[in-house]
Formats: sequence, structure tokens, C-alpha cells
Amino acid sequence: MDQYNSAFDNIGEQPEFNEEDNKHFEKLDNLIHQTFVQCEAGAELLEHWKEALMMNPTVEAGADLITVGQAEGMKTFIRNIILTIRKVEQ
Repeated sequence: MDQYNSAFDNIGEQPEFNEEDNKHFEKLDNLIHQTFVQCEAGAELLEHWKEALMMNPTVEAGADLITVGQAEGMKTFIRNIILTIRKVEQ
């Protein structure tokens, strides 16, 4: 039974990545920056998403949990793009 429980021992810890993985993640971050900051169409799309998705309430009267989860997932997606842009610009 311990072999199954050991998979949960490190939950919440930051994973360690090797140099190759870190270079790959940095490249992806830069691509996100290029797409949503350096490209006029991408910047316009990000502004549209912010206005359409982030400025609307996640929970509305009568909404079921699936709808709420989807709405929050879309907001998290946009937040992660914004945080990645900030990280690249630092």
C-alpha cells in the first residue's frame, strides 16, 4: 500500500527541472511575450480577453458548478499569460 501513497508525498512542492527543461520553458515564455506584447493582433486579443472574460463575474445566479469552473479556468488562463508577460519583462 505504501507504493501508492508515496506518490502523494511531494504534493505542493515545486518540481526541480534540469537546464534543458528550463531553456524550453524560457523559450515558451518568450513566445507568449512575442505573441501578446510584440504583435499588435496578439495585444488586441489579450485586451479583448481581459475585458470579455476577466471583467465579468465568475458566478452568476443559476450557474452550475461546471459553468463556474469553466469561467474560472478561462480567467486563470488569461492571468497566467499576464504573469508570464510580467516575468519576461523583469
